[in-house]
Amino acid sequence: IKINIGIIVAFILCIQHSLFAIAIRYSRHFKNEQYSIATIIATTELCKIIISFLAFIIILPKFTKLKERVIYLLADSFWFCVPAGLWIIQQELGYISAKYLDSATQVVTSQFKLICGTIFSYFILNLRLNWHQVSAIIMLILGVIIVQSSSFQHQQALIRSTSEHPFSTLKTAEQIKNEDSYIIGLCALLTSNLISGFAGVFVEGLMKTADNQNVTIWDRNFQLSFYGFFFSVGAIFLEEQNSVDLIKSKGLFHDFSGIALFLIICSTTGGFLITVVLMYADNIVKNFSMAASIVLTLFLSYLFFDDVALDLQFCIGTVIVLLSVFNYNYSKKLNITTCNNNSNNSSNNMNRNSNSN
Repeated sequence: IKINIGIIVAFILCIQHSLFAIAIRYSRHFKNEQYSIATIIATTELCKIIISFLAFIIILPKFTKLKERVIYLLADSFWFCVPAGLWIIQQELGYISAKYLDSATQVVTSQFKLICGTIFSYFILNLRLNWHQVSAIIMLILGVIIVQSSSFQHQQALIRSTSEHPFSTLKTAEQIKNEDSYIIGLCALLTSNLISGFAGVFVEGLMKTADNQNVTIWDRNFQLSFYGFFFSVGAIFLEEQNSVDLIKSKGLFHDFSGIALFLIICSTTGGFLITVVLMYADNIVKNFSMAASIVLTLFLSYLFFDDVALDLQFCIGTVIVLLSVFNYNYSKKLNITTCNNNSNNSSNNMNRNSNSN
């Protein structure tokens, strides 16, 4: 029996993505754990560096002089510090939004980064859009607006219910606090999507201009993680006032729990799982996996937290978002195939003309 590694890893990626969304929501909102977000991110980046080193030694045995290889990669990667720093900010904002937004709203609205990436690609990389992609973007905007409208109405209902019965659900009233919490979470999430879209386009531009002949995907992961680690260490001291005294008194890993450790593992494995999917499958399989994780996260949020309004409006918005993502990626693949066919036809015509001459 032939086993498709890409499909298996895509299935694991789907579960990983959903569990991470659920875990971060449970940790930051329901348990209100006060660990340092920057410490989690720094630990994650350090784990990625270690895994990249193991890849150098095990998977890439031809690079016998590890020290020279590392020096070469760092000397050739100065501009990668820009997306590395942006992704650290994006992760920080992701943890902030998880405190104020439910998991289902987060994973659906996070697809907005597709629009941000497309806009930046259009202006920076001169990306040409066909009408399928434009219609998909319009669908995505519509779907996100519908989902956010449903979530906001649900939030308003919770606030009204807690104000009318303050003693029956006192804990919920303390967690929600006021309407501004939802706006803070939404702004953090949208800013995170904006930064993620720009950073992705920036990396794509670097990959197209850089010399990639002797550089593997593990090398790029090492370069990004190396700069990301130092940015996240700096963020530890910028995250809160008197953080140095707090670290001295409680330690760098203060208020860490099993959930915090699980978040580090999920964050570390997530990027490498996407890499493996793209190596053994394609981008369509990856997006199928992400779409399935949205549905799984909806189910898990409704099952365990009961903070998701799975009404008709929310479900319609989610379906529109899923269809727009599939439509965008299918039209993108179709556009690439058309371009390749046109180039092949033009080369064949040139060969025919030369033969006739």
